[in-house]
Amino acid sequence: MADRLSLDELLARQHTSGPAATIEPVQDRDDVVKLTPWILAGGCQCAQSLVIPKKAIESLSLTGEKHSCCGKWLQVVHVTFSGEAKYLADVIDQLGKNAQIASAQRSQHGALPSAVPAMFAGNAPTAIPCGGSYCGPNQMCVPYGGGVICVPVGSTPCGGSWCPPGQRCVAYGGGVICQ
Repeated sequence: MADRLSLDELLARQHTSGPAATIEPVQDRDDVVKLTPWILAGGCQCAQSLVIPKKAIESLSLTGEKHSCCGKWLQVVHVTFSGEAKYLADVIDQLGKNAQIASAQRSQHGALPSAVPAMFAGNAPTAIPCGGSYCGPNQMCVPYGGGVICVPVGSTPCGGSWCPPGQRCVAYGGGVICQ
């Protein structure tokens, strides 16, 4: 049975508290994280990442989205920055908008293929070309948002995103989710 919510609870849960991003640890550093702006149709945005102090983040809200980037599945979150770091929300928003514009321009001007040649699909023993980057072992290059991205082999498309291997796309609450 589906969860029941009042209208006010639904509206409160839908409220976003900051820009959408993915967050990862930084190797050998416990005091900072790598924060990458997230855009739905933009694929990997690692080139737009910032390394910021953990204390700059006040809170995180899960979006329910997962994003495949560089062979990892990451949770997409809305970030609320603390104190003097609140300006970072504008920076992350600007980086995300710049990435979205660049993604649209690459798609419009044909710099990224709209389809992936069959020889590049599946598990290749070496890195395979994918847009302006390369997919690693156990990854495949797939069309996504007017461009292409790398996802783990065995992933399945799901409502504009991809389910990780071992999960399937199911209808839920008027949309779809990975389960």
